[in-house]
Amino acid sequence: MAVNAFYREGAGTGSNADKAWILAGDKKQNVHGLSSSDWNAVKNLEGQNGANDLLRAAYAFSKGMFSNEFDFQVTEEAEIEIGFRGFINTFQSWCILGPVTLWQYEASDYLSDYREKANEAKALYDTPMNATVLNDLKAAVVEESTLTTVEKVFDAVEKLKSAIATAKSSITAYASVKAALDKAAATKTACAGNDPLYLTTFDEKIAAIQTEYDNRTIADVDCPTKVAAINNEINLLGRSQKSVDITQYLPGADCTSDTNWTISNTGTFHLNTWSPEGASDGSGMTTPFMEYWRNAGEAAGLEDATISYAITGLRPNNVYKVSVLVRQYDETTTLGVISGATLYVGSAEVDAATGVETTYTKDDITKPLRYGTYTLEGKADASGNLTFGFKVKSASFNWMSWKNVTVTHVGEVASEAQKTAYETAKATATTNKESLGFEKNEYAPYANIVPLTALTTTVDFNNTSAATVVALTTELTTWTANPDEVNAVCNGNFENQPSDAANFYTTGWVRTNEWGRFVPDADAGSTTNGKGYYNQPGSIVYGNSLLTGYTMPLKGNTWYLLTFRYASWESSSNTSNKSMKASV
Repeated sequence: MAVNAFYREGAGTGSNADKAWILAGDKKQNVHGLSSSDWNAVKNLEGQNGANDLLRAAYAFSKGMFSNEFDFQVTEEAEIEIGFRGFINTFQSWCILGPVTLWQYEASDYLSDYREKANEAKALYDTPMNATVLNDLKAAVVEESTLTTVEKVFDAVEKLKSAIATAKSSITAYASVKAALDKAAATKTACAGNDPLYLTTFDEKIAAIQTEYDNRTIADVDCPTKVAAINNEINLLGRSQKSVDITQYLPGADCTSDTNWTISNTGTFHLNTWSPEGASDGSGMTTPFMEYWRNAGEAAGLEDATISYAITGLRPNNVYKVSVLVRQYDETTTLGVISGATLYVGSAEVDAATGVETTYTKDDITKPLRYGTYTLEGKADASGNLTFGFKVKSASFNWMSWKNVTVTHVGEVASEAQKTAYETAKATATTNKESLGFEKNEYAPYANIVPLTALTTTVDFNNTSAATVVALTTELTTWTANPDEVNAVCNGNFENQPSDAANFYTTGWVRTNEWGRFVPDADAGSTTNGKGYYNQPGSIVYGNSLLTGYTMPLKGNTWYLLTFRYASWESSSNTSNKSMKASV
């Protein structure tokens, strides 16, 4: 049915309100709501002027303007009502109804619609989908000779529309399974030759799903489950590799989602995708990142909590290294120096609030901020499980965030022989260091000297890889004093070098009589700022050849230059003895 008609609200304003409509049986449709511009177009037809002119409206209808039409179906022989109804009670509101036309369609009028849908269905036949869905799709394509009535054509088109929609949904579901299977194959190829642990289990489980996919027996609703199962096998295979970054096999580990992260209390804990601070506070903590926070209005630090990420499928009793960027922030500006967070990996822990100390200005208020990347090794248990995360205790901050999490397989723990070699090397190096004193902690003024870090490293054999233990052992056994250390201790004057307050001589320098002492800047009794050494009479030496093991370790086949200045004087008129002996 087609009707030329329009409805006009009072004073020529437009409206699409449900006040005037055309109908055919139970089907109805609002007529065109006339706007001011529409009405002006009517008034200006053929240059005619005036308002509320039925002649001009009829002339507009004759030009095809303001057509309202819809299709309807009569399913049984019965009288129906067609026409116009309206509810108009607004001043100057009115409706003009023009010619009413009815068309009766034959089946042939709709066969093109059917052919279009049938061709669309046939184009999907070769695309992977559930077998039952495919059979239903093929069954919906019928011979055109059977479509003898409009009703049959309509029904056939509707069935095709439904079957095509179901097929497309199945195709999408199967495509997700295919993508996961392709990823599994690529992962297996990438892991070839890397001594993977779970390859047999991986092959069996992936092959079973591949068979279901090839036979098209996976129900569409089960495709997400199959994808999850494939990804789980991929992650297990990836996590079991040797000496690789396994972060890509940890859902949410890069902090782009909160998957697998848990917290021990009810504090606010979620994925942040909106905070802008990281782009300007220097921390690099740009979104997305995970965060645990407390409202600044509470003027209190974060509640004690343990935030965890649990990994399975690792190499049993192997060591893994976790690295993560962490930022703490005190929005209250009242909690003091930021502290109270540790990174833990298995049973190992490290302070995670010792990074760069700075501030961040927000809303014209300068607030304390700390950030840093922390790294720690920890050992998976006998079943290949490892938990890492953060422990917050007595926090002097109300907001903590983290991202850039990486987890790398390092290797097996040290053997007993490797442990023994390390302990022996450390004991030897400790003896040498204590006797020689070539460490910046003992000679504070020479801060540019890099100390022997292996000596200050505490090794937890249960959470430290064999590779790390061997590297530390090598550092300990190959260490000798370098020229910078030698020069720092022996060159220049005595100013600010550690001294024996009672006797005024520097650690490492030995006097041979009780009269030796420093020459200070001021009076003879000063204990600071020594500029030289006073000796009456006797010798002063660095080290002591009479004490076994107390020597200066220099590098072999290397020339060294020893320089010194000295002066002598007499305290009486005796001028016959004005010499001083210096020997090297």
